[in-house]
This record gives sequence, C-alpha cells and structure tokens, in this order.
Amino acid sequence: MRLIVVFLLLINFSIQVVGLILTFFAKDPILLKIRDIVPWIVSALTLTHLLLFLPALKIVSLSRTMRRLHFFFSVIPLLSIFVYSYLETDFQGSKRFVSGADRIILAKYAEHVLVGYRNDEQLSELLRIPFAGFFITAHNVTDLDTNGLRAKIERIQIVRKNIGFPPAIIASDQEGGPVSRLSPPLPRPKGLGELYKGSSTFISDKAEIRKELRIASETLSDIGLNLNFAPVADLKKEHSNSLDFFSKISSRAVSENPEIASEAVGIASEILLQNGILPTLKHFPGIASVREDTHFFSGFITKSVSESEQTDLIPFRKNVEKFPLLAFMLSHSIWKGVDPENPVSVSEAVIRRYVREKISSEVILITDDLNMFPVFYRKGGISKAASDSLRAGTDLLLISYDGEQAYRVLYDLIREEEQERSVDLNPSKERLTRVRKFLFK
Repeated sequence: MRLIVVFLLLINFSIQVVGLILTFFAKDPILLKIRDIVPWIVSALTLTHLLLFLPALKIVSLSRTMRRLHFFFSVIPLLSIFVYSYLETDFQGSKRFVSGADRIILAKYAEHVLVGYRNDEQLSELLRIPFAGFFITAHNVTDLDTNGLRAKIERIQIVRKNIGFPPAIIASDQEGGPVSRLSPPLPRPKGLGELYKGSSTFISDKAEIRKELRIASETLSDIGLNLNFAPVADLKKEHSNSLDFFSKISSRAVSENPEIASEAVGIASEILLQNGILPTLKHFPGIASVREDTHFFSGFITKSVSESEQTDLIPFRKNVEKFPLLAFMLSHSIWKGVDPENPVSVSEAVIRRYVREKISSEVILITDDLNMFPVFYRKGGISKAASDSLRAGTDLLLISYDGEQAYRVLYDLIREEEQERSVDLNPSKERLTRVRKFLFK
C-alpha cells in the first residue's frame, strides 16, 4: 500500500507540474484552442490534490522526508492559481487600458493592425477599436452560407460606419487549392499550382487560369472581401521535411521557373485588382528553399542576395514594377545574406534598406501572422516584433490566429508613445490612404 501511495504521489506531482506549465502559456497562441478551459483544468488539479492526495498522508505512514517533499509539492497547485490569476489580471488590465486610451493615439497604431477573431462575441469587442481591418478564416464561417458570409461582412462595415470609423479592410487567405479559408461556404477555387499543368510554357494555360481566377475574384468581391493573401509568388521546389505541417509551399507554388511563376502571379494580381481586391504576393523574399515550417520554427534563406535576385525575387520585382498597387507579405524566415539575426518581417535591413530603397517605396508591406513562433517567442515577444516591424517600414501587422494579442501589442505601442518613443507612421499612412482610395472608391 505504501509503495502504491508513493507512486500515486509522484504521478500527482508530475500532473501538477504539467498544470503549472499550462498556466504559464495560458495566454499564448499555442494554447488558444483550450484557453477557455485552462482555469477549469487548474481548478480540477488543485481539488484533486486537496481532496485525494493530502488525505492519503493520514492513511499511509510515510517517512518524514517524503512528507516534507509532499507538502512542498503542495505549493505547485497554489502557484498555478497565482500565475493564472496574474496573467488574466494583466491581460484584462491591458484590455481596459487600450479601450480607454486617447482615441488619436489609439487610432494611430490600430489603423496598422489587421486582426482575426475567434467568435462573434470577440468580434463585437474588437469592433470598438479602429483597426485597419479584420481577417476572416474557416472557423469564422462555420454554418454560414454565402449570403450569411456576405451579411456578416456588411454588418462589420455598418457597425464601423455607425461608430465613425473608416470602412474596414476585409482580408482572407483564399489562394485556392489547399489554402481556401472561405471554402465552404464559397466554392473551392483551384490554386495557381493546380491551374499550371507543368508545361514548359504558360501560354496553354492562360485562358483557363483567367477564367478560373475571374470567377474566384468576382465571388470574393461580391461578398465584400477586399484584400486577399494571394497569389503565392514563391517558386516551386520539392524537398522532404517531416516537420512541415502547414507551409507546404511546393504544393501551392506554380513553377520552379521564375519567369513562369512571375507571369502566373501577374495574371492573378491583374484579375484581383480588376475586381477591387488588393493582391498580396507571398512570402517575401521567396521561401522555396526554406525547409523549416515557420509557423513553429525559425527558417533560413541561405542563398546570397545575388542568387535570390536571379531566382526567388523575380516574381516580386517584376510585378511590383508592373502594378502600381500591390502588397507583399513578409515572411518570418531569416534572410542570411541581408540580416542573419532577425526574421524578414521585423528586419530593418530587409524592410527599409532593401525593399524600400531597392525595390519599391510604395508597395504595401504586410507581416505574416505575428502569432507564429519565430516572432512571438523572439526576445521581446510579439510587442517588440510589432514595434520593430513598424519602425522598419511595414504598413500592416497581421495578428490573425489569436486576435486577443492585438491588445498586448497596442498597449505596448501606446506606452512607447507616452514615453516619447513613438513610431513615425506618416509614410505608411500615405501608402494606406492610397490603398483605401482604391478599395473604397
């Protein structure tokens, strides 16, 4: 009996440690899907300890050392409660601070954030903040048909208008193919990788690709979407990586030939623009050679700048020269030839000194989701990533998977403003004004 109790006590200790770890990450994107039940888990573990394991000490005789250790371990569930309470209080404080902040300062930064949301209740709260716009994805359209989705977007715009905010940018990931976040309810369009059939020339596919893309773009325009995170401008490169859970660029890209990829991207961009939708070429500067899945791991572009300019960068450069209005999505990979320390999405060397000075001072730059691990768990966290990115010359910060992180970002940006460490956003504001004139003409 004594050995069984000792064994159970050790199991209890292990479970309590797991519970403590959960509480430390309770407000991080990694636990978003179980965030609402974390306090219940912590409470259940604490009650289990108090009601089952503490009484066990009275039944079985344990050595003085084991008893002391067990009482020491009893601190862990109490510590879990304290940590969770602190994190929740801190979050609610940040949320109240942002909601009550000076409206001019709040708008200065919120107008550079695209935010995602989990449910309609959270959307209602976020609508009170003058964000640049909203990211809509699969879990937001569950049980909606096309008319319901259109009505949801119309309601967003009506609420914004009633509050006195400008129209919202409505964004999604509707590349077609495997990345079609609005399908269902929308028909699933073919992606560029599916439309391109592998021939050595793109001419044979032009008629079909234009037809397919026109139908898809008209559908998006009809529901009120005005920013699409497409087309994929990365080159196609097959390589095996068992840890690539979500990126899977080789299944989404058009061709390993940069000229063919550039032409396909150009056709897709042209048709989106014709339908009043801003295209977003991704993932700058081209991540075909990146083996890591940057949702979770730091990825590296090891090509020299010269090599990149002769391959991966061609679809980006050619199309930004062709179209006066275009966006690039900045990847979270590290471009060693330009900045070996920082992800592209936050790198001043890449954004200001390469993109803005050598490619385009007018292209709209959007980060990939700042909830992704390489930037969220970078030193300084998501707030420093947001600040660094804006200072470098990014126009829009995407905070989509876990929209609540936007409160943390805005809190710290506003505090920087109050401490006279403000970010000069005037050039970016001019670029976004030009975009809004196109989207809401």
